[in-house]
Amino acid sequence: MTKPHRLSRCGGELLLRILERSKPVTAVAVLQGLPSDLLPDLIKIGALEKCGTSGVALVLGDEGPAFRDLVWQAERNAYGYFDASDGTVALEPES
Repeated sequence: MTKPHRLSRCGGELLLRILERSKPVTAVAVLQGLPSDLLPDLIKIGALEKCGTSGVALVLGDEGPAFRDLVWQAERNAYGYFDASDGTVALEPES
């Protein structure tokens, strides 16, 4: 008989929110502010898995937060995106 894994309430709520999406993928930046041991625990029990990196950023807009695909902007020496109202936006390296 296999022993069931213990899952915190916070971990369970996070998994439910992810599974309610049409594509159950999330960025680590979205998960900041959660308990520091939560993600390693969820990965350890197999509830989440790392799937690589992506050139996207979570950006707050008029309609709430949205993911923007990033492109390299050589003239600014940074990654950024194009916004219809703001034009070309470069991100700080730590972002």
